[in-house]
Amino acid sequence: MDRREYIGLIWEQIEQAYQFVLRNIHMGATFEGIYQQDVYEIPPDAIRKLIIKLRYTVAIWITKESNRQK
Repeated sequence: MDRREYIGLIWEQIEQAYQFVLRNIHMGATFEGIYQQDVYEIPPDAIRKLIIKLRYTVAIWITKESNRQK
């Protein structure tokens, strides 16, 4: 398993995480006649949305934890 930590502006972190996932998921293929089209096992739009929602959820959790410790 590979692990990465990203720092920087939030949109840079999201893009870096998105590219990391795309590099590490499986590819499949669909065929139309003699043409082949590569497809990801998870739609890229779904990956990006998941990363954004996860980042938002983590930010809320960190805020709540820091408020609890005060």
